[in-house]
Amino acid sequence: MSALFIDTETTKKPLHDPFNPLAKLCYIGADDAANYFDYSIEYDELPCVSRLLEFQEHIDRAAILVGANFKFDLHWLRRYGIKFHDKRIWDVLLVQYILNHQLTPHMSLNEVAEQWGLGQKEDVVKTEYWERSCSCCAGIVEKILSIGLKDCVVPAIKKSMMQDDQVEQEKRGCGEQPIQKKIGLQLNVDVRNYVLTLRQRIEQNEQSLKTHTRLQMLSWIDSWLLQNALFAEAHKEWLSTTITQQEKLEADYVEHVTRLWDILKSESGWQQHSNTCSPTPVETTEIPEPVLQSYLKQDVQLTKQIYFLQLEEVKKRNIMPLIVLHNQDLLMLEEMEYQGNLYDVALSEAKAEEKEKEIAHIIELLNQLSPIVPKCWSPDFLSLLLYGGTYKYVCKEPYIFTYKDGSTREKTHNVVHEVILDRLTEPPKIARAKEGFWPTDEATLKKLKTKGTAKSIVKLLLRLREIEKLNGTYLRGFPSKIHDAEWEGNLIHTNYSQVTAVTGRLSSSKPNMQNNPAEQKDCFISRYE
Repeated sequence: MSALFIDTETTKKPLHDPFNPLAKLCYIGADDAANYFDYSIEYDELPCVSRLLEFQEHIDRAAILVGANFKFDLHWLRRYGIKFHDKRIWDVLLVQYILNHQLTPHMSLNEVAEQWGLGQKEDVVKTEYWERSCSCCAGIVEKILSIGLKDCVVPAIKKSMMQDDQVEQEKRGCGEQPIQKKIGLQLNVDVRNYVLTLRQRIEQNEQSLKTHTRLQMLSWIDSWLLQNALFAEAHKEWLSTTITQQEKLEADYVEHVTRLWDILKSESGWQQHSNTCSPTPVETTEIPEPVLQSYLKQDVQLTKQIYFLQLEEVKKRNIMPLIVLHNQDLLMLEEMEYQGNLYDVALSEAKAEEKEKEIAHIIELLNQLSPIVPKCWSPDFLSLLLYGGTYKYVCKEPYIFTYKDGSTREKTHNVVHEVILDRLTEPPKIARAKEGFWPTDEATLKKLKTKGTAKSIVKLLLRLREIEKLNGTYLRGFPSKIHDAEWEGNLIHTNYSQVTAVTGRLSSSKPNMQNNPAEQKDCFISRYE
């Protein structure tokens, strides 16, 4: 049986997506078991029709087409007019998943090759071009996220300063009042606190910081708090919103903090650093052609080696019918993904607007049941409301400022207030989420034995979270996915996977099309009578 081994290289942006009209197929590589050949498609601006026609002839002569993560390559071939639907298919990653008794989901080509003792390919295109980044700041986002939900460390930093007479004098020199104001604004942001990153940075670089004075370190903290305060001011509209919107705020905050990293850099500054590190990733069309061709050839030849080893093992186990069936299913799934699902964006957004009215009504009811109206119904506030505790909030209050000449003027400053909340229900008999707080996730709320006001609050919160998920994931989420991916014709191109579930069932992702709620189903439009 004549086999043709195929791989493709595409533009990195937008996300190697074959359904985005801006993405391009750059190169096709193939091997007919006798000769290797490749075709430049849109790597340059030269006409490619004749090359596609020549490649189609290779497809026509082959009895079976072989690839790795082959659905992706088939999407690209179909988009550029290559016909292959009368061919048998063999995806080496899918076959390996079956050979491994469905215990190794989402294996890469390198992992499969290593399992067969073939070594690994040199991933130079990925590491030196597509994902090229500044090594000095590698993993900064992960470091920030690793902080997790921790208590605000601003008071801890302030307390440590107060314990040092010299620093106390320096702080008075910098001005106590401005720092107090910035801390007040910092506390206005009811999201995860990333100031700890600053302290970690100072601790990790203690040796190099010996040359810096305490006043310089104080200046860093001052600058950090100021930047956080500016962020809080710029995002005031997010501070009393839904859980889903809080998640968006947290994502924005992570991006914001990464931009602040230069505050902690040496005096040489970020501009000089970026010039020397050159962290900008390189697009596929800008990769030197010999490098790209070599990378493509490696993939094709590694796929070929794996195929012949797998073929021998499949015959040995006598499971060829099973392998053929799963690979032909892959061909059908490719068709389903490519055709997409037509989605009524206008109807979905209209439904979302109705749900947002219900969300506003539920929040209004919750505010009526709560002894104090929070800026947002965060997990921490909910824990204090249900199980009792001290709630701290900041508000602006007027004061009279006296100038040196004796004149006065009314100004405002942030003042921290405390409210003691009585316990409405017994906390769950599980570990606290963090000091002073218990979990308030959906599963925990459903287990609580409540009555009276607590029961009403929990019932409203469960409904609120249900609607917010409906809106965020589905009614708003699907139109947002179509818009962000720039898919044409209001089509949704999900990804169906045969190598995810241990049971062998089909899974769907980006977006998930298998658990759509009833409220969304009439947004899907059939194109067939």
